[in-house]
Amino acid sequence: MEDWIIILKNTAFWLAVVLVIDLVLCAIVLTLDHFRMKKVGRDESKEVCVACGEETRYYKYTPIKKRRNYRKGRGQYCDACAEFVLHRVR
Repeated sequence: MEDWIIILKNTAFWLAVVLVIDLVLCAIVLTLDHFRMKKVGRDESKEVCVACGEETRYYKYTPIKKRRNYRKGRGQYCDACAEFVLHRVR
């Protein structure tokens, strides 16, 4: 029985160590990504709706896969135009 207690204590210790290392590495990656994004000096302008010309909520550097209301071959739509144009077409 004492062997199992020792094994469990060792396992809990190493799980805690791994968790701390994982958290530290995540913090480092997020910090480096933040500085990399700051250093690039991106264009902070936003996309414009292809239908009405209004500014959308997405920056020009936002990846297409992370946007809503973007259609390949057409461009970025604002929420109002997407509701009217895209959903009406379906």
